[in-house]
Amino acid sequence: MPQIHLVYAIPADGVDRSFDTNGAIRTSVEAVSYWFRDQSGGLDLRWDTYNGELDITFLRLVSPEALITAAGAFVREALERELKAAGAIQPNKQYMVYYDGGSTYSCGGGAWPPLIYGVVSAMYLQGEPPGAAGCGKNVWGHPRPPLDTWISPCSTNSSTPWAWCPPARPISILRATFRTLPTT
Repeated sequence: MPQIHLVYAIPADGVDRSFDTNGAIRTSVEAVSYWFRDQSGGLDLRWDTYNGELDITFLRLVSPEALITAAGAFVREALERELKAAGAIQPNKQYMVYYDGGSTYSCGGGAWPPLIYGVVSAMYLQGEPPGAAGCGKNVWGHPRPPLDTWISPCSTNSSTPWAWCPPARPISILRATFRTLPTT
């Protein structure tokens, strides 16, 4: 299985909220990893690391947010093109992008073989899909902490000692990351 490399990407005109360095992405990934180990009987994901810590790339994109958002259902493809143009894509790695910009279509996306191939899965942290409360809000419309790093109550039959589960959005993007993995 290829390593999963993390990227914190912001549009050219975006504000850097330091999610790559303030622990927000690390906390999100730790929650996802904990959930995955619990659900898979102890298997772990191959996160890209450097000196024992998660390796998170910061990338200020060339394109402004309006241009990326205008891609509609293809924001993920625009992000993958930007990463390739910046030389940030390496062979044998998958990329989980925390995009601190918007989408008017969804809160994230991934490749969908055989229709759409790619190595990038992304969360659109400021997305505003039609008919939804917005990607930065929960279903009741209350603001969530950055990156959905909070852990919400889960079913009481969970095998985790605290009966908690990680946020849904990072889990959804992890699922999209698995769709990009080669099947051979």
